[in-house]
Amino acid sequence: MIDGKITIRRAWRSQIPKLVIYFALCVASIILSRKFPGTIIHGKLFSIGSITIWLRFPLFTLLPLWGLLNVIYPIYDALFTIDGNGVEMRKGILSLRQNIIRVRYEDIRVIEVQQTLLERILNIGAVEVGSAATGKIEIVFDRISSPHELQRAIQAEKDARLKRARQKSSAAMTAAR
Repeated sequence: MIDGKITIRRAWRSQIPKLVIYFALCVASIILSRKFPGTIIHGKLFSIGSITIWLRFPLFTLLPLWGLLNVIYPIYDALFTIDGNGVEMRKGILSLRQNIIRVRYEDIRVIEVQQTLLERILNIGAVEVGSAATGKIEIVFDRISSPHELQRAIQAEKDARLKRARQKSSAAMTAAR
């Protein structure tokens, strides 16, 4: 039985290709700033007494900043929750439009894990949850760590609830006789 609330975010390991691009942009910004010194903004910022603070800002620093935002944004833009009532997916937390989908354990029809070869090596992947209501996949816990562990936890909770429901119905039938 799942007690409390378990929140899951996407794994940092899922962002390895974007991290490689980020580090390449860092190197490129240094090289480009040295090659094109005219792109460095410099001048007096302010003075306090006899101390003067100067600004030297290379414009190519914005390249790695953009790369870093592309790494961080997908991780914090989605939140997956498992609690005593069911599973929930929130996407678009940092966006203007947020999408929230909730499926109760009783309505879960299928729980599947999808992984590529690289994702199996890194132990990340996607857990897809389909409900009986629509007959298709409704919630995708994508780019998460240990997807098989999450699949087993959801399946165990679903099975426990199904077993309790069967016991209640058989007890009700026995009492009705």
